[in-house]
Amino acid sequence: MVLESVLCITNEEGFAGALPEWLREHLIRQCRDFRPVTSGGPSRILVIHPSQEARRECLAGLAGEEVVIDRTLHHTLESLETSLLADLRMPRALSLSGGWEMVLNEACAAAAARLEFPILNPLPTMPWGEHKTEALAQLHALLAREGCLKDWDGPGIDAFSRILLRLAKELGGDASGLRHFGGDRAIGGVGEEG
Repeated sequence: MVLESVLCITNEEGFAGALPEWLREHLIRQCRDFRPVTSGGPSRILVIHPSQEARRECLAGLAGEEVVIDRTLHHTLESLETSLLADLRMPRALSLSGGWEMVLNEACAAAAARLEFPILNPLPTMPWGEHKTEALAQLHALLAREGCLKDWDGPGIDAFSRILLRLAKELGGDASGLRHFGGDRAIGGVGEEG
């Protein structure tokens, strides 16, 4: 017996505002009929919402229809990325909640005392302020987003990248998943070889 599988993938951009009626009807149908397509059920549509607010609004509208909603078919880009990384058993992204700012600042201060930031902090006894850590994190996030970490020849980024990589290893997570102080920009590119 040969199992033949046909996958149909389309990409359709929706306009801001309410869901198109055809999509709303299909989402309700897929909530009520869990049969696979091969058994006559409706195809499964994955909806990628522009924001958590839009996702919540859509789910609330479907909940009013008294159906069981498969929330795994409703994502934002960020939640889809997180879900895919978990499904692929990738190392978890480190959380920046709690004392992350303190941990990062202490690691930078210790590196500054070892003169790893010779231009930014030229004396081992010179105090390292939180503002320097925050400025480096913002610069690092910008360079990573633009894909030019390796091209930067200014002070501090190489040492900062090494600190992020070391902290990720010590905390058992993925350095490329680090987020700048709870923001939505990945610090990516840490520890990549050129």
